[in-house]
Amino acid sequence: MLTGRPVVIIGGGVVGLSIAFHLVEAGYPEVTVLERGLVGEGTTARATGGIRQQFTSEVNVRMVRDSVEFFTRFAERTGYPLDFRRHGYLFLLSTEPQLEVFRAAADMQRRNGVPTELLSPDEVLAITARRAGEVAPLSLLGVHYYGGGIQRVDEQATAMSHRDKPWNYTVTTTWPSMQDGAPVRGWQDEWVAELEPHTHDAFYVNYLFDQPEDVQRAYNPLAWARLRALKRSWDPGNLFATNQNIPPAGSDEP
Repeated sequence: MLTGRPVVIIGGGVVGLSIAFHLVEAGYPEVTVLERGLVGEGTTARATGGIRQQFTSEVNVRMVRDSVEFFTRFAERTGYPLDFRRHGYLFLLSTEPQLEVFRAAADMQRRNGVPTELLSPDEVLAITARRAGEVAPLSLLGVHYYGGGIQRVDEQATAMSHRDKPWNYTVTTTWPSMQDGAPVRGWQDEWVAELEPHTHDAFYVNYLFDQPEDVQRAYNPLAWARLRALKRSWDPGNLFATNQNIPPAGSDEP
């Protein structure tokens, strides 16, 4: 337990409450927050809620980078839920001087563990432009960041592979059950084809359904060999052969 004089914090916004929380968590015995109205009702309540790490100041980058871990474990640390989502930011540049500034900033951000990428106009169009031509209202492009805890686990520790990749993309479509889904699937296939030249030739297995030829690309070679050996032990006849099937080792399939 820490000892010292009582601490009084004036202002119950995000800064004041954060100071109070960390003092109490560190074991400081007596902390009081004074707020003339309701806690968090000032500028804190009017914030957009965005958290970005793409700054030109290294101090800012490192501060926000370290805060991401806190927001990821917010419920565990505070006992309260937080709907924290990692969507990323996209900055569009129109001049060469802007590009030079952002290129230097991106190098600095990557040195500090922030997965910043410089995209060409073609790559940006491949990711975003097809939204304008969507043929079903519930279609979406999901972009998931693969940093943090995923990359701290060794590549060979589990069946999940490609932990070193920075992003995971999925193109999802939904349509009413009695509607012809062929146009929607065609739109989906075209978008995936546009994205493919900009990917790492890898898949996440849960996103595969009627693509048996791509299942092997969801695993690294050692994981694929281990899983095939397990399949030979538990299902040598390949009874469970649908969906994301892994053929048993020693079968005719590669």
